Amino acid sequence: MLPLHVERDFRLLWNLAPLQQNLYFLFLLAVALITVTFVAQVWRFVNDPTSNRPLAFRRLGTLRQLHLFSLILLQATCADGMFRAIRAIERSKISLSPMGFEAFDTVLTLEFISSALLLLLHSLQWFMSHRLATRH
Repeated sequence: MLPLHVERDFRLLWNLAPLQQNLYFLFLLAVALITVTFVAQVWRFVNDPTSNRPLAFRRLGTLRQLHLFSLILLQATCADGMFRAIRAIERSKISLSPMGFEAFDTVLTLEFISSALLLLLHSLQWFMSHRLATRH
């Protein structure tokens, strides 16, 4: 089954997800906003022949570091979510209604959405870096 074809209730997932996953998702939205802002500034540098080229390269280097930090933070957040899900499954074995793989739903949804968004943002940064290098 493809991840895009699974029906999800995102409000329910937001309420079920732990605080650090919600904070990471808000952080990821801020990273997306920063990336779009930096790419717009670099696009202006590319189209202006009198622009400061080293400043544009520094901004793209900052974006690379920010995307790498976001990826590392995603892995730490998802590892914590996996441990929480495994612990929930272990503890539910003693109850009358044992939990199955649905315990992994929130962390897998976060992983899929975050990875897709990071891939898009990094591709945008990579495109602008290539365009800046070939433009001048």
